[in-house]
Amino acid sequence: MLDLIKVAEVLEAAANYIEATETKQAEAANAIRDAEVSKLASRIRDAVGENVSPEVLKLAAVNPEVTELLSRLAGGDRVDSLGGPETTKTASSSSSLPEAEAAFVNFLLS
Repeated sequence: MLDLIKVAEVLEAAANYIEATETKQAEAANAIRDAEVSKLASRIRDAVGENVSPEVLKLAAVNPEVTELLSRLAGGDRVDSLGGPETTKTASSSSSLPEAEAAFVNFLLS
């Protein structure tokens, strides 16, 4: 027969291990998030000339949408489109074109 006390001890040990692992992962994620928010705060201070309030920084550490909004305020790395197409066509090699069109493109480029 199963010893229910031993089964309970094993289940409790497994639960404690899972909880400790999840806590470590959450702390690591929070540390990364806090570093990103402090970096963002310094970028905003450099761009605007004013410090960001601690309440806003706490909110940015919890909500990714607030972080994105503050990143735009700080002059983010990405420029938003102003209504044009998202993709930009670039000149490519004429190897995928039919022979006549490739000859014409080569003529224009020479």
